[in-house]
Amino acid sequence: NPDKTVTRNEMAVVMCSLMDLTPGGTTPFTDVAPWAQPYVNACYLNGIIAGYDAKTFGGSDSVTTGQAAL
Repeated sequence: NPDKTVTRNEMAVVMCSLMDLTPGGTTPFTDVAPWAQPYVNACYLNGIIAGYDAKTFGGSDSVTTGQAAL
């Protein structure tokens, strides 16, 4: 659905697939949904994504154009 907004959690899933990363583990972020933890963690450990701060990822927030470009 090209018109649908993508969340930061969903972008982590996409990036894992595009970069052939193996999802696994849990993140230091306290606000990531359990289903997204392995994907966010894989991206985080590989330097692909970062949180807003040490404990906040904002997984339910929409991905901005700037975030996607980075």
